[in-house]
Amino acid sequence: MYVAATRAREVLLLSGRCDERTDQRSWLGGLGEAHEWALVPPMDWNPEGDQFWERQVQAAETPIRCCWYEPGWRGGTVVQSSARPLARAILPPPLLGELPSERASVDDKILEHEREPHRRVWRVVAGARRPYAPAWLVGTLVHEALGTWRFPDATFDAWGDSRARSHGLTDSAQIRDAVRRARWMLERFSQHTLCEEIDRAEHRLHEVPYHLPDGGDYVSGIIDLLFLAGGRWTVVEFKTDEVRSRAQLEELLEKTDYRRQLAQYGRAVQDLLQADARLVLCFLNYGDGIVLHEEAVD
Repeated sequence: MYVAATRAREVLLLSGRCDERTDQRSWLGGLGEAHEWALVPPMDWNPEGDQFWERQVQAAETPIRCCWYEPGWRGGTVVQSSARPLARAILPPPLLGELPSERASVDDKILEHEREPHRRVWRVVAGARRPYAPAWLVGTLVHEALGTWRFPDATFDAWGDSRARSHGLTDSAQIRDAVRRARWMLERFSQHTLCEEIDRAEHRLHEVPYHLPDGGDYVSGIIDLLFLAGGRWTVVEFKTDEVRSRAQLEELLEKTDYRRQLAQYGRAVQDLLQADARLVLCFLNYGDGIVLHEEAVD
């Protein structure tokens, strides 16, 4: 439980019995008592009723939303048992419906996450003949940096060295090459107007996973970056493919499924956020600069 709780990034959901009126102490009740959380059910809570009660308590600086479901509750009226306003509405259970057993499609990032074994650089000789790091590894470093909105600074080379080694790269020259190329792309992007726009955004979400129903199946994916600026959502998909000309870019778009994936991300935002999103492919390794390719929303 400690491991799970300390890895929660946005919300920690604890579900259990917590009726302080019984002689038996539940684990959730004991947890609340140990931390002085007011988990006592509302006085009007009825063990034979059909109401849903909620109120907010405080644990140090962290707000905790407490919900009590009477046994007969099947959806309907919410009774707020505290005058303190709630941070946001509670979704009635189930929080997520059951997904179909089969997936219709997944994007490349899902495939990479689920690869077994995970992709690594395997070395069986002492040194590399060419001091060039694999392109996929450079791309991985760039995406990991962008996923935490990290840009080159005094600590970047040490970070890049560590991350490259964690992916199995051991040759010092190749590691320096990987870090150098990742730094180069990130520095160029940090000076681009899109980076400035993202910095000023009201909301910025990285590595956003989603699942969408598709007939009797479902599709899954991970959006590189989703941000809200000026009341409009924008999907950004970063690409590190080496592109030297507009003709080469068009050829790349024709032979890959980049456009299809971007359109799928747009549908995910539309279905889950009820909003149309601007769709942007950001090529970080295009000639001497950064090139943005926007797709129209269907």
